[in-house]
Amino acid sequence: MPDGSNPLLEAALQYAGRGWRVFPVHSTAGGRCSCGRDCGKDAGKHPRITAWQVNATTDPAQIRHWWRQRPH
Repeated sequence: MPDGSNPLLEAALQYAGRGWRVFPVHSTAGGRCSCGRDCGKDAGKHPRITAWQVNATTDPAQIRHWWRQRPH
């Protein structure tokens, strides 16, 4: 998927370009969190990666890798 076709990826790359470290979070579909658990008000608002505080990045290659795996 080219970068221009995913506004979430584009936003993440723009944030990284400003020096803001980014990381992927879960999404929601039909009111359910993509992690498969009942997350209540936190549905779609928690990290997809472990140790996000350390692994968040400004590296465009890593960001593109994450969004290729899970574009939503």
